[in-house]
Amino acid sequence: EEVNDHKVLIKTYVSLGNVLQRDKQYEKALICFKNILLLSWVHDLKNCELEAYNGIAIQNFYMGDVKKCAIYLERVISGIHEADHSTMKRVAIQSYSVGDFDRKKDMRFLLFCESKHGGTILDYTCKHLSKILEL
Repeated sequence: EEVNDHKVLIKTYVSLGNVLQRDKQYEKALICFKNILLLSWVHDLKNCELEAYNGIAIQNFYMGDVKKCAIYLERVISGIHEADHSTMKRVAIQSYSVGDFDRKKDMRFLLFCESKHGGTILDYTCKHLSKILEL
């Protein structure tokens, strides 16, 4: 069943991400924090966006990617949000709002957008991502 209350959904992703992190399932936790990021963009929740960046930074640290960790932590510390005119953000919001994609396809679509626009948000291949999403 579709969850319409985005705040409940975000809290659920935060909790699930934290549990997965505690269980050292960092790639799956990363997916949770990326979903939070998507929802924060869709609903213009700046604090949730920073919380998502923090979670993404931590997972990247645990997975050994200190460079990405530093990029996301800098966003958190400096309070840097994705620009509203960002192509990746605009396309992600549009695809989510239209409802063209289910949750898995939303994430794959964001991955495609990132690969075309050189972002650092979603960095897994679709094949690898689809395996991770089988929670």
